[in-house]
Amino acid sequence: MGAVARVLLCTAAMTCLSACPLPQYEIEPNGLTVDESLVLPALGLVTASRQCGASLVSFDVSAAVDDPEGDGVLVFWYVNYDPALPTLHRKVGSPAEAYDFDVCSSALTPTDDRLLVEAVIVDRTPPVFDAERPRQPTGDGNLEILYWVVEISEGNACCGI
Repeated sequence: MGAVARVLLCTAAMTCLSACPLPQYEIEPNGLTVDESLVLPALGLVTASRQCGASLVSFDVSAAVDDPEGDGVLVFWYVNYDPALPTLHRKVGSPAEAYDFDVCSSALTPTDDRLLVEAVIVDRTPPVFDAERPRQPTGDGNLEILYWVVEISEGNACCGI
């Protein structure tokens, strides 16, 4: 093939390539989503008391969590998370299960007037269920962490406890 033929072939190929429209794809996020406005109680400061009938705080993320991919979503609940502590007050469950924290029955509350409650929400099961793993995304998984500060008012009437 001569040089002129190669130039014509190359020009024709370039014209065809440039004239063909490139497909445009709209990539929509389809992973774990959390609508913080639907979390109960609202994120931030929450008050509780050591008085009978006012010691229970129920945290609910069921209306806020969605995973369009249909992955099994887990929520890891932590109170005063500290990776150096060997034991941890935590609960693992689905987003449909509220986390009920009773300041009168927690071993943490006799000395603390403020606690940090965290919900670590993941759409992939961690390889190991230890304190640190749920805080790290797994493979192509997604992770969201929600925070509340529970301020405990004075009182010693924890319903006879």
